Amino acid sequence: MNCQMLNIGCGARFHADWVNVDLAASAPGVRAMNILKGLDFPDASFEIVYHSHLLEHLPPEAAPAFLRECARVLAPNGVLRVAVPDLEQIAREYLRALHDADTCAAGAPDRLSWMTMELIDQMTRNWYGGRLALFAQKASPDLRRFALERWGLEARRLWGETGKSAQRRDAEPHIHFCKKIRTAVKNRLAKLLLGRDYPAYQSCLYRQSGEIHQWMYDRDSLKGLLEEAGFSEISVASAASSRIPGWAEFKLDTDENGAACKPDSLFMEGTKRAR
Repeated sequence: MNCQMLNIGCGARFHADWVNVDLAASAPGVRAMNILKGLDFPDASFEIVYHSHLLEHLPPEAAPAFLRECARVLAPNGVLRVAVPDLEQIAREYLRALHDADTCAAGAPDRLSWMTMELIDQMTRNWYGGRLALFAQKASPDLRRFALERWGLEARRLWGETGKSAQRRDAEPHIHFCKKIRTAVKNRLAKLLLGRDYPAYQSCLYRQSGEIHQWMYDRDSLKGLLEEAGFSEISVASAASSRIPGWAEFKLDTDENGAACKPDSLFMEGTKRAR
């Protein structure tokens, strides 16, 4: 593949054929970058820009400027691919679970609890994983099957059922170790200094960590943002289908078997308008 491709907020899913950036360089081949300060690339540097489950973590007032940055670094007629949790799909599944609970369908109360937390928990939680992670640990086999349909790879991670894949690289162990040591020392000092105010400090620190969802999008609101940022030919895609040549080979939105890593996603693509 000869075209230049940018993967923003890549986390642990990246590919050597792409330029991969994240807030921290947690593995070789990933460049550290604070995207809220802009994308540190010249205009028209890329033919493809992609980000998955990133936009919802930005303050909604920051989203338009970020998408304009995506357009800036794209060449004319370049493609932007965006994946976010699908608010429409989540809302429909919540209403279906509510109806099932009203009719006393088997397993409906657990499915309703899951969908309620899927809708709300990551916007309101004050600790890593939130209530949903605690609920998942006590899930029945039926609820686990439902969670796998909803979250795919993410659900497997909740139960420690994932392994390394060809397209996935875990962060270097020494980076994790050093980070844990620094965090432990910082927390100990903060606890000594703040006393009774320490829990409030922890909550505030966590909510600034980047894990929480700050907004949700459906196909209409996301399309509007993309149009405003300078994109046209906007359409819904799937995990495995894309305008990006050779997309399925990269395994960025799919696992080794071609299944969606995040089945709850809305995938949209747009083309940068040529001036």
